[in-house]
Amino acid sequence: MTNLVYWKYETSGRLRKVVEKYLHSTDELTSEERDIFACYLGIWLASFTYSTLCDPSNPQKQYLTELKTRFASEVACGDRSSIDLWLEDLAQLGIDPL
Repeated sequence: MTNLVYWKYETSGRLRKVVEKYLHSTDELTSEERDIFACYLGIWLASFTYSTLCDPSNPQKQYLTELKTRFASEVACGDRSSIDLWLEDLAQLGIDPL
């Protein structure tokens, strides 16, 4: 299991710049920024996916599996609006990496 690091406490400084741009601007992320952001969000998703999918009775299992499937197209390769929608859906599970 991965220890989650909230973006404000990440030490390289690269992630902080990307998240602050995402939160405080309407500009699209560059390809490199989107890669950094997707890596961070992917770690959060993987952590929650692992714990949820290990419990076969968890009602959120199917929803989380769907989010995982949509991750590549909507976050890793998507634009700002698709990332926004994906994060809103993630929030429905009580997961807020921002």
